[in-house]
Amino acid sequence: MAQIGRDGLREIRDMTHDQLLAFYTKLHGSERVLFLIDLAHNLTVVARDAYFQGNVNDPEKLIKANEFQHRLTGIAADVLRAKTHRTDEQTIERIFMGFTELDAAQFVERVVARWSHDPNGVGSTT
Repeated sequence: MAQIGRDGLREIRDMTHDQLLAFYTKLHGSERVLFLIDLAHNLTVVARDAYFQGNVNDPEKLIKANEFQHRLTGIAADVLRAKTHRTDEQTIERIFMGFTELDAAQFVERVVARWSHDPNGVGSTT
């Protein structure tokens, strides 16, 4: 969950907002798109927590996940189309807030950790 660390920075578990921004700004073009798609893929796993065997047990979470999925895939499409109406800071803020709102910050950390070990994004998204 997002929290204020000892140094006053917002944190996603152990990763700060600024660290996520620094990571994202090092990505370019298709790397950014693939990273965002990887996050979107992981968001589907987060949404699965809202239902079991076809029965929705947490409709609010499912709606929040769906709305965030819409925003996240829209960001990926904008990056692919080279639309520049959103800054990197705004993109990271949306990612930060979306996963935090769903209490799923650990998924961002996992994706960043995997990308840090496999900068070509060749690793599995599962």
